[in-house]
Amino acid sequence: MTSPRTDTARLTLALSELRLPAIKALWPRFAEQADKEGWPAARLLGTLVEHELAERHRRRIERHLAQARLLPGKISGTFRTLEGARVFADIRSVISTARKHRFNILEILTLSPPQIIARL
Repeated sequence: MTSPRTDTARLTLALSELRLPAIKALWPRFAEQADKEGWPAARLLGTLVEHELAERHRRRIERHLAQARLLPGKISGTFRTLEGARVFADIRSVISTARKHRFNILEILTLSPPQIIARL
């Protein structure tokens, strides 16, 4: 039988290998809370996955904003608001995904969001 310490180390390595940094950082705290409050496994897993997705979305937006090469605090003509910058980041993400899947970018950008999601 393996000890909890071995299982913890193995889980940490597996989360690193799977590239799930948010879950790797948060699982001990949420697991402890789940044990105390008697959460079902689905709730614990759902909570961890929600945090991982939110962290990935945050990093993607930061990456796309950095690619726009805006200086901190600088407002470009098309980015009058933070929301405008986020829209740009979302469009940039769609373009990156379309390139990765070798789709025609101009064709993808003429589609509605549900059509884009269906294609990608």
